[in-house]
Amino acid sequence: MDVNDAIDKHFIIYQKGFSLIEILVALVIISTMTALFNVSFGKMYHKSQLKTASALLKQTLINSRLTAITQNLSVQHKILEKMLCTRTKKNQDWNQWNCKHLNGENINYYMKGQINFSSRGFASPKTIKIYLGELTLSLIININGSIREEFT
Repeated sequence: MDVNDAIDKHFIIYQKGFSLIEILVALVIISTMTALFNVSFGKMYHKSQLKTASALLKQTLINSRLTAITQNLSVQHKILEKMLCTRTKKNQDWNQWNCKHLNGENINYYMKGQINFSSRGFASPKTIKIYLGELTLSLIININGSIREEFT
């Protein structure tokens, strides 16, 4: 038996476990993948929060438009900080503003002016910006009353 064969046989038989370098390489790979996952998951989570807040606000606006059409009213909305305020007008009388909190602790809303829905279903064109961190989602209200959302 050759000396090299004996050494190879010795290492094959008696080598158990992982070397320190193998463990360190595995830890570096796992920690890098975890860091990348956390960054992408955080952004995905914030996008989901924005979409949820947008969907709730959009549904409220759609319901207001339907109310304006079915009850022959004018409906106005304005956003004050994190509150959506609504009032209706029948003939010449405006009701008091009725305000409710919008969802999301860290979510901020911005709209310049007011949205008006007429009894014919038309709307005053507006854009509502919804912010969370560095993400922004816009709700765009067209003159025909349709509402679409887009990330900007």
